[in-house]
This record gives sequence, structure tokens and C-alpha cells, in this order.
Amino acid sequence: MSDLGYALRQLRRSPGFTSVAVLTLALGIAGTTSIFSVVEGVLLRSLPYRDPGRLVALWATDSASGADHDYVSFPDLQDWRRQAHEVRGLAAFDAWHGTLTFRGQPARRVNAGTASPEFFSTLGTPAELGRTFRPGDGEPGSPPVVVLSDAMWRQRFGGAADIIGRDIPVDGRSYRVVGVLPASFRFPALPDARLWRPLAVPEPIRSERGNHFLRVVGRLSPGATVASAGREMSIISRRLARAHPESNAGKGIQVVSLREDIVGGVRPALLLLLGAVGLVLLIACANIASLSLTRALARRSELAVRAALGAGRARLVRQLLSESLVLALAGGAIGTLASVWAVHVLIGLVPGDLPRASSIGVDVPVLLVSLATSLAAGVAFGVLPAAWAGRIAGSPALREAGDRSGPGRRTGRIRLGLVVGEIMLAVVLTVSAGLLVKSFAGVREVNPGLAPQRVLTFGIDLWPARYDEKAAVRDFSSRLLGRLRELPGVASVSAVTGLPFTDDNDMVAGFRRSDRPEPAPGHRSTAKLSVVMPDYFRTLGIPLLQGRALEDRDDGRAPPVVVINRAMARRYFPGEDPIGRRIEVQAHTSGETPGPREIGGVVGDVHQYGLETAPSPEMYVPQLQFPVGALTVTLRTSGRPQRMVPAVRSAVGELDPDLAVSAPRTMDAILSRSIAQPRFYALVVALFSALALVLCALGVYGVIAFGVRRRSREIGIRMAVGAGGARILRLVLREALLMGAVGVALGLGLALAVSRLLSGLLYHVRPVDPAVYALVATAVLAIAVLAAVLPARRATRVDPMSILRTE
Repeated sequence: MSDLGYALRQLRRSPGFTSVAVLTLALGIAGTTSIFSVVEGVLLRSLPYRDPGRLVALWATDSASGADHDYVSFPDLQDWRRQAHEVRGLAAFDAWHGTLTFRGQPARRVNAGTASPEFFSTLGTPAELGRTFRPGDGEPGSPPVVVLSDAMWRQRFGGAADIIGRDIPVDGRSYRVVGVLPASFRFPALPDARLWRPLAVPEPIRSERGNHFLRVVGRLSPGATVASAGREMSIISRRLARAHPESNAGKGIQVVSLREDIVGGVRPALLLLLGAVGLVLLIACANIASLSLTRALARRSELAVRAALGAGRARLVRQLLSESLVLALAGGAIGTLASVWAVHVLIGLVPGDLPRASSIGVDVPVLLVSLATSLAAGVAFGVLPAAWAGRIAGSPALREAGDRSGPGRRTGRIRLGLVVGEIMLAVVLTVSAGLLVKSFAGVREVNPGLAPQRVLTFGIDLWPARYDEKAAVRDFSSRLLGRLRELPGVASVSAVTGLPFTDDNDMVAGFRRSDRPEPAPGHRSTAKLSVVMPDYFRTLGIPLLQGRALEDRDDGRAPPVVVINRAMARRYFPGEDPIGRRIEVQAHTSGETPGPREIGGVVGDVHQYGLETAPSPEMYVPQLQFPVGALTVTLRTSGRPQRMVPAVRSAVGELDPDLAVSAPRTMDAILSRSIAQPRFYALVVALFSALALVLCALGVYGVIAFGVRRRSREIGIRMAVGAGGARILRLVLREALLMGAVGVALGLGLALAVSRLLSGLLYHVRPVDPAVYALVATAVLAIAVLAAVLPARRATRVDPMSILRTE
């Protein structure tokens, strides 16, 4: 305690040093803590289920299309359940959008999920109130039931204790509430699901192996591993391929842990952010160590006297380490408080599609890491001055205290090494930031294949309970678009089943050319299938390259027609004119116009799955021939799209007051959201890089200023014998340039190795990009020289006569 009290008194006597050191460390701790809170919430925190390490996700794979995360058909799932032993409790789930239609209130569309009865028991999540699903729920003839999320129960029903057994209207049907889920339950694949209903599979689809629409989770059996389950499922997939070659040839099964399935895609980027902020913290520690060495040098007479009076090596080391730990705890406390604010800022910047984003926060594990980081930093920047003080011993130290060359020169070399290390780490961080920023700029420059400006979109679902006939779906869709066309400010209007750059964009269908023989099993052709209304291409600004677009005349009475994109024409009709060719699409609805479809036109490619993903083959069929009730309406407007939302809601309400307009968004906002993750990573690393460069500039300034003070006698003598101010200026700046050059050279060498870890995050940018490396090297050298200008100018104002008089 006496050491701590003495440390506090010493630090109060040096307010400038204390303030700079605490602020520098607080910045490093705040950045480290805030980024670790993201890593802990997304990657490290255990999934909130029973024994989560044994939960797995199962995906179908397809060697023909190269898909490794394909959905599963209902018959295949049934075979998996019967034949698998390593994985039990196989449960299927899918997204669902339910429309609540309480009397006297506007219809409200909510995000929801549909799951097989095993789903909640497989996860190990019991209901907080009532029950979850049980065998028989969802089967033909069973009563419709629903399970509410805790948020839905509290916000919509006021946490009513009598909610169990109450009937609520969803999609025009009465569903009985049988349970309420715990407040902690959130399924990452459907994080916004407000209610759940049992999976109900219509009779025709129960036997269709080509209809892939289910996602599957399961639980490993006792003693089983992910690897052993994968081997067993591979055997099952080969067995099914032999039994059903027409649908399962070339199909496989992939088994991955549920955690890996959820967060595996973002792990490299988040670890990159953690590494970046770790470099900033190292640079901060090096800066404080350099300051501490200077301060210890100024106190060498004091330390020598204490040694002469009997203070041993351990006592002196303990004294300086106590000061370092006080600084570390003060900086850590301020940094931790700042991190609470920083985490709130980060949550606002975090992309909406970052998995488990709701788990991010400053909790006990994050606080413990912050404390440990503070203590480690205190030791890291305190060990050098403490070791230097430990060498002081008795009268030799007293004699050395009067020597201006010995310890000052050694301390200068150590500080020089620290700043060179800072520059090296800053170069690595700045190169990484430069590569990510250049990659993001390249993504921004990609032509999406459509014109997103002044386009409003919204979702609408036609309930099967009311629109069970395909004729009713066709009729309402046509009337809706006709009514919207009449609105002032609407230039054109259409609709599509899977809007580009959204999560709903996942319908893939097989097809074959009518002029070619039936392909061998496992070699079918596939393409994304979009069901569209007339005027879709004009509304979204997708260029028509050949033939014609889909029109109002392409209804149920007209010959079946399809429009394909350029990627599909190149892959499946190389060197041919596809116009007039016929294909048979292997995806059906009960009201679909049967028969081969004639290719009527070719349109430009759209980056459907994101700007970083190359366009894939796609075919468009008219909704009037392929009726589906779940559509995203698109409107091109002459003014600001957001202003059309009230008029759109009114128009839909006039046609059917029980239908909800969901998620009205502009196409610009959707496109911006699709590149939110690379923008976030580039922004955060660039901010850390800027902070690192500022710290480096301070380090260079400190070293040069220290050197000028130490060499003031030499500089005065040089000026006395005729050296001019310009020569002294060049002498000092040359030292800064040399120091910067060494740090840059070492940093570029290290960046060459580290930047290869970024390859998976870069778009059309090589990890070794000469322009980025040259720009970073030039910028860092310029910063090093500029940081030395002020102490160099001070050196030119040294009075040689005053120096000579002291000799």
C-alpha cells in the first residue's frame, strides 16, 4: 500500500505525463473492449440452448450446381430420420410471414417461423408458459396452433396471464396460442421471429423430392461427433442417390456444428478487427513505455539516491511497476467507461445481417477481459523503465547520475527501438485498412445490373385461406398493380417473388432444353427462378438485350413463356441464339400453365446475391402463368419514394383491408444494406489505422524531442563552429526519416505476410497491391518527418554561446 500511495503522489507531481499516459491507454482499452464485446457476443458466447455443442445443421449439396448449402426436400428429410443414428431429433424449419388481423385494427405483418414438432425439443428449449409443439401438430386435420415469442406476448398482448388457449387471427385463420417462449430464446437463423406455427406440408409436396424448401437442425447422439455424423450422412446420401437417381444423383449431405453454421462466415472478419485493435493497444503501450523511460531518466538522481540509502533492486522495480499499474488501472477504468458508449455506437454501425448481433454488449466476461488487458498493459509498458531502474545500485549509480552520456544514450536507443516498432505495426494496420477500403470502393463501383434510384418496394402475402384459388391470386395481383399505376407520382409498377439483394431471393429450379435428350442423373441444369409481373424489367431498370419482355398478354391462356438473363444464355446456349428455344422448368405450382416454355427474351445480368457475387443463370416466368401469393411489389416513382408509402397503404386497404403492407423500403436502402458488412469492416479498421498513425506521430515527436535535448551540447558546438540552421534542420529531419524508413521497411515485410490473411475479405484486390503499399509507405514517412519538424526547428534556435559558457 505504501508503494501505491507513493506512486499516486509521484504521478500527481507530473500531471502532463499522467494525463497523456492515461488518455493514450484509455483509447487503447476502449477500442479493445468494444471490439472484444462484438467478438464475445457473436463468436464466443454459448448458444442459449441445452448442451449447444451437440447441435448441428444439415445441408444438402449438389455437385451439378456446386451448391453446398442447399435446402432439403420433405421426402429426403423423412429418409434421413429413418436411417440416421449419429444424429437424432432432426427438425425442419423455415421462415414465414404472418399477418395479424384484429378487428378494428389495421392489418400487421410480422416475421415468424414454421417448424416441425421436434424443433424446440431438439434445441432443448421448453416453453415459459404452456407448451411448445408436440407430435401431430401440423398434420392434416390437426387444429392450427401457434407459439408466441416473449416479446410478442408482452408487446402485443401486454403479458396477459390468460394468453394460453386464446385464439388469435393470423392470415385469415384462427390460431390457438398454446405456449410462450422464454425471453432468452432467439434462433439466429430467424432472429426476428415473433411467433411460430407447426410445419404443415401439403400432400403433393410430401412426395416431391425435387422440391427443396426446408432447413434442418439436429442433435448428435451420445458418443457421436460432427465427423462421424458426416460420414454416416454421406452413406445415406449415396443410398438415396441409388434409390432415386432422377432426383438425388449428385446430391450429398453436409453436417456442420450449429455454431459454425451461424457464425463461421463472419469469424475471419471479426478476428481481423480484434487483431487490428490489438495492434493499436500495442502501439499505445509502446508510446507510454517511451514516455515512462524519459520520465525515469529525469528521475535518475532521485532513484540513485534511494539506492544509495538502501533501496534494493526489488524495491526500485516495485516502485516503478506500482506507478505503471496505477496508470494502467486509471486508463483501464476510463477506457472501460468509454467502451460502454463505444459499444452503443458500434451496435448502430453493425450490419443488420451480422449473426447474433443482439448478443453484443458489455457484460461480465467483457469487463474481466478489460481488467486483464489493463493489468497486462501496465506490466507491458512498465517493465522497461522498471528494469532500467533495477540496474541502479549505490555509489556507481550516483556517479552515473552525473554522467550525461551513459543512461541517456541507452534510453534513447530503447526509445528509438520502441518507436520503430510502433511504425512497423502502424504500417501493417494501415496496409490492411488500405486494402479493405480499396476493396469496398471496388464493390461500390460494381454495376448492380439495375437502376435502384427512386424505386419503392414492399411485401404483400395473399393468404391461402382467402386466396386459395390461383384465379383469385391472378385477379388480385392484376387489380393491385392496376390500382397502384393510378397513383400520382408512379411511373411504373410490377412485382417479383425474390427481390435482388434480399434474403427472400432463394428459389432455384432445374430445367432441361426441349431440343436435347434427357440429361443423365446428377447432371441437371439449374438456374434461379423469379416469378414476375409485367413491367418488372422497366420498373427496376434491367436492360432488355434481345427479344421481348414479359407483358400483360402472358396470362394463363397464352403459350408458356420465359425470359432468361445473359449469364444463362452464355452458359446453356453458348454460340446460339436462345430466342425461340424451349425449356422445361422443373418447378411447379398447382395453377401453373403446363408445357415447355419458349424463351421470349434475354435481359441483362443482375447481381442477385450481392455485388461481390458474380451473376448466376436466372430465368423469369410471368406470375399470371405461375401464380404465387407471396410477392414484393416494386414502384418506380417520379419523386421521393418514401412519400408514396401512405398512398400505397391506402390503395392496398381499398382492395383488401386485411392485407398488410410490410417492410416498405427503397431499392437504394436495400442495395446499401447488402454491402453493409464490407463497409463496416473497412470503416472500423480505417479508424484504428488513423489512431495508430496519430500515436506513431506522437512517438516520433517524443523521440526526436528527447534526442534534441540530449544532443543540445553537440548542436551548440556545431553551430558555434559555423553550422547553419538549415544544416541542423536537415540533421534532425534525416534522423526522423531514417527511423521512419526502418519502421516502414519492417512493416511492409510484415504486411506482406499478414495481408494474405485478408484475401477472403477482398474483392478484386490482391493482398499484395503495389499502389496501396506505395501509398502507405509514402504517407507514413511523411508523417514521421512532419512529426519531427517542431523539435527540429527548436534545435535550430539553440544558443551556442550559452552552451559554451556551461563547458
